[in-house]
Amino acid sequence: MADHVLDVASNMMAVEEHVLWMAQNEARACTRIVQCVERIADLALNANTTVISK
Repeated sequence: MADHVLDVASNMMAVEEHVLWMAQNEARACTRIVQCVERIADLALNANTTVISK
C-alpha cells in the first residue's frame, strides 16, 4: 500500500500546477497525499527503530 501512495505522490509532481490547485481547493487532495507520505515515513522509521532497539 505504501508503494502505491508514494507512486501517486510522485506522479502528482508531473501534473500541471492548475490541476493541483483545483484539487487542493476542492478536496485538500495535495495536503492529504502529503500527510499520507509523512505517516508512511513515520511508520517506517518507528518500525526500524523497534527492530534496532531489540
